[in-house]
Amino acid sequence: MKEKHNYTVKTYFDTTDEERILRDSEDFFANKYDIYDGENHFFEERRKIEDGKKVYICGFCKHRLKICGGQGDKKQTLHFRHYKGENKGCIYEEEKGLLKEEVLCIKYNGAKESKKHEDYKNFIAERLLSIIDPKLSEDKVFVEKIYRDKSVPRKWRKPDVLAMFPDKTIAFELQLSTTFLSVIAAREAFYQKQQIFILWIFDSFSAESEEQLFAQKDILVSNVYNVFVLDKEAMERSIQENTIYLKCYYVDFYIRNGKIVDDKMISQLVSLSDLTFREEDYKVFYIDAIEKRNQLENELKNIQKAESFLKKIEDIYSF
Repeated sequence: MKEKHNYTVKTYFDTTDEERILRDSEDFFANKYDIYDGENHFFEERRKIEDGKKVYICGFCKHRLKICGGQGDKKQTLHFRHYKGENKGCIYEEEKGLLKEEVLCIKYNGAKESKKHEDYKNFIAERLLSIIDPKLSEDKVFVEKIYRDKSVPRKWRKPDVLAMFPDKTIAFELQLSTTFLSVIAAREAFYQKQQIFILWIFDSFSAESEEQLFAQKDILVSNVYNVFVLDKEAMERSIQENTIYLKCYYVDFYIRNGKIVDDKMISQLVSLSDLTFREEDYKVFYIDAIEKRNQLENELKNIQKAESFLKKIEDIYSF
């Protein structure tokens, strides 16, 4: 049973709701308004908000809201929060002090200077150069080389490792520390515009939802519910096979008690050749979990329609 949380923003509006119903925040985070069951759904909403595809507004001041949370003792607390500077005069939330973005950014950049980060970058570059088919020359594999926007040179990124294959270019981004969703979204948007595939790689990952970091969940839901890990087993297999192996964790959706559930994850050791590189949105994945979820969604809707029809027939006969 979910722990009781005192939500600061008590009510909200979903701007995509044609009826514009004032809804309760507690019910929102208890999944009472949705057919999905599981916290990953809220991380999808976080990404939609970041991309401007979804807008939630405060039930009192009508200013925009974002989904935030905290983590401690393996428990996560999700809630609505106003954007900084947009909560003045709202009875739900007083103006807060500065956000800790600067601290987290310093922490993120600091991780990029760590020995572990350096070792991972070099390992990936070495394994890329060991691939026999297609064989990559040293001028096709770059470690922390600045890549500039082709149309706007002043915009640039510095991927941990960039590999230029004959048929595609892949940016390997190591994720060893906490990162803002805005950083993740901005990097994905940049690489997509440059027609570059991005592979987010973790050094560890837990299949248990409550043990997953926010950044891990954000990347999980934005990448067709796939995450990739370079652990000891993957490293050993990479050396043996002269390529890059990663451990892929993906969500296996299923229906339980009339809702789509996402609390089961499957892991599989995969090589680069096992992955799908989708040029439509430049996503890289092993299993398209979204496609399976869509199939289950249609199945569930058909079941609900059938049950509704049978209920009407039953009511008619009862009458």
